[in-house]
Amino acid sequence: MKGGEREWALYVPGLLGTAALSRHFEAAAAAEDLGLLARVLSRAAYQVGGSGVYEGLFQLCALPSEAPLPLAAVSRYGEGEDAAEACWLRADPVCLEADRDCVVMRDHLAPSPEQCRAFLAHLQGHLAADGLALETGAAGCWYVRLKDGAPPPETTPLHEVLGRDIHGGLPRGAGGAFWRRLLNETQMLLHDCAVNEARRAAGTLPVTSLWFWGGGVLPAPAGASPWTAVWAEESVARGLARLCGAPLHGVPGEGRAWLKQTGTPGRYLLVWDALWRPALRAAPETWAAGLARWQRDWLAPLVAALEADGRAVLSLYDGTGGVWRLRRRFRHKGTRRHGHPLPG
Repeated sequence: MKGGEREWALYVPGLLGTAALSRHFEAAAAAEDLGLLARVLSRAAYQVGGSGVYEGLFQLCALPSEAPLPLAAVSRYGEGEDAAEACWLRADPVCLEADRDCVVMRDHLAPSPEQCRAFLAHLQGHLAADGLALETGAAGCWYVRLKDGAPPPETTPLHEVLGRDIHGGLPRGAGGAFWRRLLNETQMLLHDCAVNEARRAAGTLPVTSLWFWGGGVLPAPAGASPWTAVWAEESVARGLARLCGAPLHGVPGEGRAWLKQTGTPGRYLLVWDALWRPALRAAPETWAAGLARWQRDWLAPLVAALEADGRAVLSLYDGTGGVWRLRRRFRHKGTRRHGHPLPG
C-alpha cells in the first residue's frame, strides 16, 4: 500500500455459503434485503484464488500454507497456551450417528466447562495408557499431546467432515490404524457415560466420539507482520496473529466500533467467522439471517467510511481464496462490473 492509505480487510468464511447453500443465495437476498452486499460484490474488483479457509489465513499472516497445516498447535497457541516443542492434535468432541451404511458427523459440540472436566476424567486414563495426554485449552478446544518423537497421522479438518460420512476422512498414513482404533475405543467409552446420559435427558446431543485432526508442531514466527493489527475470536486465527507478531484484539460488536480503532493509516485485518458454521451445516435460514446482520452492522458502516475516505480500500475475503477489493469510486456511474462466483 502507498503511504497514508488504509486497508480494511475482512476475512469472512461462509460469506457466500457453500455449494449446498448456493441455490438459496438469491432467495435469501430477497428475503433479507441483501441489496448492499449484492451491489458491492457485483461492482468490486474480484481476484480468484484456490485456498481453503485455513490455508488463506496462513497466507495472509505470511506463514507457510503447505499441507499438512499444524492447526492444533496454532490453535492452542491462539488460546494463550504454550504449544512449543510438542506435537499436538485437536481432539474435538463430536456427535457421530449411524445412517444406513455410513457414519455421519452430526455436529461439533461444546460441552459446558463442568461437562468437559467430567469427560476428560472419563477418558484421560485410557489415553494415558497409550502415552497420550488429553487436555482442554483456555477457550475450550480439546487437544491430545503426542508422545515425544511420535509422528502425527494424516487427518481431515473437522469442517470438511461436518454433516458428512466420516469414512473418507478417518486418520491414515503413519500410525493411521492406531488412531482409528483409538477413535473406536473412545466411542465405546463414551456410549454409556453418565454425562451423556444427562445430556440426552436434557435434549442435547451426546458426545459420542473425538475427532482427531490438525497434527503438527508450532511453526516458527513470521519475520515481520503484514498487518498493523488483527481482530479475531477463532483460535487458529488468533494463533496466526500471534505468530506473525501483529497486535491482537477481540472482535467488537459492530463495524462502527472497529472503525474507531483503525483511524490511522495501516493494514487492518478482522476475522468474522460467525457465518461459517451455519454455512457448513447447510442451515439457510440461520445463515441468511446472520448475513443480513453482518451487512447491517459491518458492511454498511464500512461502505459509508469508504465513501468518505478516498485513500482507503476495503478487502472482503470469502475463505475460499477469493477477494473483492473496493475503493471509493465503486458507486460511480460507468464502473465496470465484475462477475462474482457463487459456490457450487
